[in-house]
Amino acid sequence: MSTVLRAHESWEGDAVGVLGLGRSGRGAVALLRRHGARVVAFDDRTDLPSDVVADLAEWDVEIRTGRDDVSGAVSAFDALVVSPGVPGDHPLVRAAESVGRPVIGELELAARRARGRILAVTGTNGKSTTVSLVQAMLERAGRESVLVGNIGTAVSDHVERVGEGGWLVIECSSFQLERIDVFAPAAAAILNLAPDHLDRYDSFEAYGEAKRNILSRAGRYVFPQDDARLAGWAATADATAFPFAAAYSTDATAWVEDATIRRRYAGRVEEILPVDAIPLVGRHNVSNVLAAVALVDVCGIDAKDIAVAVRDFEGLPHRAVTVASKDGLTWIDDSKATNVHAAAATLAGLNGPVVALFGGRGKGEDYSALAGFGDRMRAAVCFGEEGPAIARALDGAVPCETVTGMLDAAARAAAIARDGDVVLLSPACASFDEFRGFAARGEVFQRWVTDHRGSVR
Repeated sequence: MSTVLRAHESWEGDAVGVLGLGRSGRGAVALLRRHGARVVAFDDRTDLPSDVVADLAEWDVEIRTGRDDVSGAVSAFDALVVSPGVPGDHPLVRAAESVGRPVIGELELAARRARGRILAVTGTNGKSTTVSLVQAMLERAGRESVLVGNIGTAVSDHVERVGEGGWLVIECSSFQLERIDVFAPAAAAILNLAPDHLDRYDSFEAYGEAKRNILSRAGRYVFPQDDARLAGWAATADATAFPFAAAYSTDATAWVEDATIRRRYAGRVEEILPVDAIPLVGRHNVSNVLAAVALVDVCGIDAKDIAVAVRDFEGLPHRAVTVASKDGLTWIDDSKATNVHAAAATLAGLNGPVVALFGGRGKGEDYSALAGFGDRMRAAVCFGEEGPAIARALDGAVPCETVTGMLDAAARAAAIARDGDVVLLSPACASFDEFRGFAARGEVFQRWVTDHRGSVR
């Protein structure tokens, strides 16, 4: 490893560039400055928001905007920290690599100051729910912990809040895992793997390898035993395997048996809670609970505390949340379903009939898997940039209409739906053609339902 940014040592005198000044980039700047590094901050935007400028002014850093003079900019730093949203082919990244400057991610930077032990979770879907369940279990058991990462909080902002006896629970995206080195979770979970972010990666395999990086220094590997690819990775990983399973298995750490979540702990089998006591919709959430149970094995948490944490868990916003149930219709906000795998998982947990709302900005995915749920969909209303492509994929499997925007789709669904139907916003796409993120999309949907529910059937 470079002599720059050594773990747990002073960074006084280190000259560091930070590329990308979103939440993670600003967290990296603050962490670097707290430990004495000199920082040059880069962002492609030429007109930074006022809150970004204010944050940087507090830390007395040099700011360079736009992409001019990339080759000359490299001389201003000894190492470069990149935010998760920065692609690997960015000119400044290429320039730094061409002259041998170390390039690391914000997650890696934060890991070099971590005193607490790390529980890390990645996967295509279910990450936020799983890390939130883990955090709830730790809190119930009275353990010092903090929840950070891709769930919406920069790791750098909170990495020093927990001491050696505490836990850092980190949701890790593939972007965050692209450039790690000393990042070493006590236990790491890969929940699932399906095509996603193919607008950034050259192939599904490249996306998967980014996820697989989480195992490079992990002590334990938590994974679904029935996933052949993820189970295969256990054979080549140095981490100890801690699989979970949907049915009894002699090798599983956590599994379902007789409709009950069970775990193997300290040489004995323990019952955690009945499956029907899980307050979350869908089989995929049973899997998330199993993963969380397997992860906290390393923390030594009592089974009763785990059970209470799961029973009391209220779920997360925009993840298969019932917005209204009135006049014979149930309206569900699943705006967080930003890929096909996520939308399919939600559909699999509903019996129908469903009027589904699909659309938004695509990620290079194949939508044909959605047609497999035609038997439980009364109709589909497709919207946004990908609306026509999704409609073509569904052709013949389900009655399908195409409209312009998400609210147009909601209005059309209200007209199509019949008593007893579920109207489901589960877009299978990103939101950026209309909204600033999935949360904004879900909030607009929820407001529309609330405002119109009196006139909806």
